[in-house]
Amino acid sequence: MLNNPQTNSSDQKAADTFLSGFLKKGIESLPGEKNCVSGFPNRSNRGDFMELTTHEAAIEAILFISPEAVEIEAIARAVNLPLGLTEQIITVLMERYTKEKRGIEIIRIEDAWQMRTSPHIADYVKGIYGARQSVSLSQSLLETLAIIAFEQPCTKAEIEAIRGVDASHGVNRLLQLGFISEAGRSSSPGKPILFSTSPEFWRHFGLSGAEELRAFFADCGITS
Repeated sequence: MLNNPQTNSSDQKAADTFLSGFLKKGIESLPGEKNCVSGFPNRSNRGDFMELTTHEAAIEAILFISPEAVEIEAIARAVNLPLGLTEQIITVLMERYTKEKRGIEIIRIEDAWQMRTSPHIADYVKGIYGARQSVSLSQSLLETLAIIAFEQPCTKAEIEAIRGVDASHGVNRLLQLGFISEAGRSSSPGKPILFSTSPEFWRHFGLSGAEELRAFFADCGITS
């Protein structure tokens, strides 16, 4: 039952509850062999522990080998677990890495997750691989990017209506830097291209997604 992400039976819920309990306790010790979950038949706690750690290891490997953020749905399918439990495991791993000040960290980018070098050891990594060229954004580019982030998806004409100046250079430059991407076409006359922020935008500015971005704008007194 545990390995079927589509299962909604009481056994599945019991399994999720049981494994979630292990996660919350950090799996520091094993309980006795007596099964403590009535809806989780014919399985010992030790077997559940082993299965959980295997899933943790599998998720770590998936995130480690991927150069890009991996969607939570893809991870759940790969490890054959429900979405909720998959996200719980990733969250525990992320918190553990942060608490232990590991050399790598796990970050969330909207509905995806990624491993990257921890900022506090960046200088050591630069000593081997060299420093990554920093990206400097002009005030004009920052204004254009802020409009896209707040209004997304939006067209170049909509950006220009807000800024009052031509946005061609700014949009093209942000596309080159990878901070924005095309997001289809508008239904308005001429069907102009729509633009939205890209995963690189979330990574560069350390934001987990739209919800955190809206909170940031709200803190700045910017509302729709």
